[in-house]
Amino acid sequence: MKVILFHNTLPAYRIPFYNALAKLVELKIVLFNLESTEAIYGEKSKPALLKGCRQVIIDKSKDVRKQVKDEISEGADIVHLPTPDGKYELYVTNLCLHFARKKGIKTALYWIRWTPDLSQIPVKQIGKNVIRNILAGGIARKADVCIYSGVKSREQFKRLRVRDDHLMPMHYSTDVYQDAEDCDIYEKYGIRDGLKLILYFGRVIERKGLLYLIRAYEMLNEAEVQLVVAGSGTEYFEECKKYVEENHVRNVLFLGLVPSVERKNFFENADLFVLPSVLDHGITEPWGQTVNESFQCGCRVVASDAVGAAYELIRPENGAMYPAEDVQALADIMKGLLRTDYDRDKIKSTISEYTCENMAEDMLRAYDMALLETDGAL
Repeated sequence: MKVILFHNTLPAYRIPFYNALAKLVELKIVLFNLESTEAIYGEKSKPALLKGCRQVIIDKSKDVRKQVKDEISEGADIVHLPTPDGKYELYVTNLCLHFARKKGIKTALYWIRWTPDLSQIPVKQIGKNVIRNILAGGIARKADVCIYSGVKSREQFKRLRVRDDHLMPMHYSTDVYQDAEDCDIYEKYGIRDGLKLILYFGRVIERKGLLYLIRAYEMLNEAEVQLVVAGSGTEYFEECKKYVEENHVRNVLFLGLVPSVERKNFFENADLFVLPSVLDHGITEPWGQTVNESFQCGCRVVASDAVGAAYELIRPENGAMYPAEDVQALADIMKGLLRTDYDRDKIKSTISEYTCENMAEDMLRAYDMALLETDGAL
């Protein structure tokens, strides 16, 4: 099976999946906004790590429409559409859909973005969210198969009026630990040994909700607990640091950007990982790959209800979910979990089926479904 997969960026956590997929199909990956990888994920793209597939990089300074057309004109069994998340991505997705249908090539759409109830969206943003859903829905209903990860993204496709028999589930998997390096985080980063460790790991931007976590941590008021923030940002990062300094919140350590090869060491040593994402103009955390990473290391997770993975993976024995922005609820949950024993091996079992190999097998099944589709429209 020959597949042309379009994607805007090349995040490091997706490379193991692409390599697994390339073992199952003849794969060509077309990257059309590669330069934005560092801005979004805080690290440069590494296309050299892709194995067993062709790579094409679209030059945005030239005719994008012609480049997309030329790549699809080479022929394929499946055109894997990019996710229609932004204006440029929406434009490229429509180009891919148009040229694929013109050549009679089946299309697949993997999209995990989901929106909350309208009551949770700021009034000024409702119109924008409705328009986004209308445009995305038009694409989804024309694709030959729509692939989702988790209950929230399935609900989104249903909201867009995609039929049940054109939906396929897929494990959301990531394996960023393939090149992991051992590191003594206590010695290298000055983390205090002997204290229980609450971890925040990721970009420090407003929609990630770090300030809510800091305020909840402050309410714990426990000398034997520390909060470690591994990640960087700009204005919001400084706002969080300022809050800690002005309110004399003790045992909070801001590490800045941590090399990806060292991230496993943090999750292995943490007692809790917290992902306090908030609704940002109606935008949720579609999944939250750090939830997977934490469970891979046997670390419990506390995540807000704005995180897609929370609905799929979190259970009483491995963590808890709480209402986004509810500082008191977050503080109460953390206090309770820090006083509760847990089994790291049992927590690891949460994620045992969420491998890149299983994700690739799921994707192959979805492609097979698309090839069986006769009318090409949902």
